[in-house]
Amino acid sequence: AAVGGYPSQRSGSGTPTPAMLSFARGRDSAVDDTEQPYVEAGVVEEHATILPSEESDHEDITPVAAVPTPVSATDKGSLIKMESFRSLYSQMPIDQAELVPAGDTGLVWHALILPDNYQDPKHVSDRGELRPRRPMPQARATEFFLSLVRTKDGRWIFGGVLNGWPALTQLEVRSITYKPRGRGMGGVRRYYHAKAGVGGASLGFVPHTNPELAELHASVLAKASARVT
Repeated sequence: AAVGGYPSQRSGSGTPTPAMLSFARGRDSAVDDTEQPYVEAGVVEEHATILPSEESDHEDITPVAAVPTPVSATDKGSLIKMESFRSLYSQMPIDQAELVPAGDTGLVWHALILPDNYQDPKHVSDRGELRPRRPMPQARATEFFLSLVRTKDGRWIFGGVLNGWPALTQLEVRSITYKPRGRGMGGVRRYYHAKAGVGGASLGFVPHTNPELAELHASVLAKASARVT
């Protein structure tokens, strides 16, 4: 929920190459009856155990190749899909945040900011995580606001992945609004609004410390729904 997004790309991992195992021994060689594991590219493979009584009349034993059980295409696709739906809330380097274009002329996104203890099963998975890729992106307050970075000119930049949408990254926070619940509570109120134009002054502030976030929960999120743009 901000302005000026750039899509991000992710790459998958390659398929491990099966390790080829071979060994040969003469008729009088000592045989270890312990299976020897062999690890290559994360795949554990084992030599077949050959007992002395099972030796053939041949001088050498035919080389053996151990082939790991392949991962199905369905399993690979599921892992890639899970990774692409993952949200990311961490601060981006300040030098990268400075490169995000300033102003309010880019695409505008709105996101719903929820209390940290929000547990509605309609929007929260069995693991307690917010369901990804909602039509209106959603995020818990603390994880979102603590992931922001402030530039030298006072802009607040989000550099993670918002609600599992890979393209919603490198966004500037332009405003925070909320609407108190209940009749007679009035319309939409503004908690923060970024400065407009050169030399303009911002209204309000973006919560970025634990005391400020506690105040946001008590004064806004406990009795209103909040949006960030």
